[in-house]
Amino acid sequence: AHNNQSVNSERRFTCNTIISGSAEKLATLDSIASTMNAKTYWYNGQLRLWQDRAGTTERVVNQTNTQEIAYTGASSRSLTNFVTTSFNSPQKMFKEDSVVSELRESIVKTGPLKKNVFAFGCTSRNQAVRYGNWIIHTDKTNVESVRYIAGLDHYDARPGQIVSLEDSNRYTANRRGVRITSVLGTGITLDSDTGLSGVGNSIDIQLEDGTVHSTTITLGSVSNGQQSATLGSSTSGIAVGAVANIYTTSNGARLYRITDVHELDGNRYEVSAVFYDPNKYTIIEQNIFTGNT
Repeated sequence: AHNNQSVNSERRFTCNTIISGSAEKLATLDSIASTMNAKTYWYNGQLRLWQDRAGTTERVVNQTNTQEIAYTGASSRSLTNFVTTSFNSPQKMFKEDSVVSELRESIVKTGPLKKNVFAFGCTSRNQAVRYGNWIIHTDKTNVESVRYIAGLDHYDARPGQIVSLEDSNRYTANRRGVRITSVLGTGITLDSDTGLSGVGNSIDIQLEDGTVHSTTITLGSVSNGQQSATLGSSTSGIAVGAVANIYTTSNGARLYRITDVHELDGNRYEVSAVFYDPNKYTIIEQNIFTGNT
């Protein structure tokens, strides 16, 4: 789980607890999952787990394979910036103790917006601080969520996956979420004029095996509304009709993490996702105690 390696001379995630009594089983599993910033969900009739951790793009999404893209935002004045995390401290004979995590620049602007939480199974002061940091920076980075309707290419979409979303109506005058209409080695043809030319751009392509191929791209001439291009590296599995997103240095990939998938009628799927910031996971582990844990 999230490379459960040592952080400040201890494991990133540990769970020290005794499970007894008549607690509801699913609630208990959710509590255990929370010790590693994870959640449970049902998929194909089985209970599974997804973890909020650093990852790579698994799906390419744009206006050629989705409908009804809608965004929801949150005010920075409503986001938690001060968390008091309770845990069972070995230094106090495993009695309850607490630590504070805070986002000082936000507190200066809005004042403290507080939350009190209990870290299930946590007996480490450092882990309790990281848990509070995770809550704060998850709130901070998840200020935007998106919902869209997809087709059969999302039949196996599931929570935790990271998608690259290119919404031309929102960010660019030209459509840069495209379909590939021909492939020959590193040479491809795009179904749209991206409004770009030359080098300095990149592309994500959804391959036939479900993975994503990322490389540089050189944009060429436009003929009959389609644009020629050359990939920086080729790979097998690029099919005619493949979905692809093109990015510039000033307009890079817009990444989101899927949080829910709901099957609709007619082989359609409603997907909900939140903004994904890969830098969050490093920030969470900064400003941690180095003394007794």
